[in-house]
Amino acid sequence: MSNEEIIHELLLKFKGLNKGAKTHLTNTIRRDIVKDLRFNTDEVTISIIKSGYFNLHAHDAISLTDDGFEYANRN
Repeated sequence: MSNEEIIHELLLKFKGLNKGAKTHLTNTIRRDIVKDLRFNTDEVTISIIKSGYFNLHAHDAISLTDDGFEYANRN
């Protein structure tokens, strides 16, 4: 699965949630998206941060930026 596909799936996880909602980045990628608990998230984490759709918080938590919120909740 490419980094772009993972970012898209991660954005869809936020669909319908309130602005400011947070999720754990590594666990969500490994358990819900890739479904491989040994998946190395280093490269995709860098892509996620550079995408501009997510804010990184302490303890591996992320929330959506305004652009990410709009993307996740369109249609």
